[in-house]
Amino acid sequence: IWDTAGQERYRSITSAHYRRSAGAILVYDITKRKTFLSISKWLEEIRQNADKDIVIMLVGNKVDITEKDESKRKVTYEQGASFARENNLFFAEASAVSKLNVKHIFENLLQEIYNNRLKNNNRSFSTRSSATYDSAIQLTKARSIIKLNDIKDNESEDDNKNKMKCC
Repeated sequence: IWDTAGQERYRSITSAHYRRSAGAILVYDITKRKTFLSISKWLEEIRQNADKDIVIMLVGNKVDITEKDESKRKVTYEQGASFARENNLFFAEASAVSKLNVKHIFENLLQEIYNNRLKNNNRSFSTRSSATYDSAIQLTKARSIIKLNDIKDNESEDDNKNKMKCC
């Protein structure tokens, strides 16, 4: 997982990582319209540099802020969902603070990546070498969902506070 936080200084290295990525999550802040408007630029960059089958999910973050005060919302759910539909993206809203939908987002992304790999393995079966075919067999025997444990589920609140410090 690479988190560039949308910073321009990482732009030169991100294109190299796109080529090796099976999935991408584009996150914008629902309380800052500017972050939503920059999603088009990042989506274009992903599509120019990544494999055509990359799974892309659009996530509106910070719903916890708008639960307390809806007037702070600058991007509606409908605007995010509409952008996702128009660009063939998966869509969800979340809160990194309250962990709302975080686990769900990663599980769905991984499930779609897995589904893409199965589909691609089945489509190109006839052109495979036996070594690649063996890999496809292993993939199809894998679990259909990879479970991620939330920090919340496995660690105490004190452990979380120590790990959530920023740079």
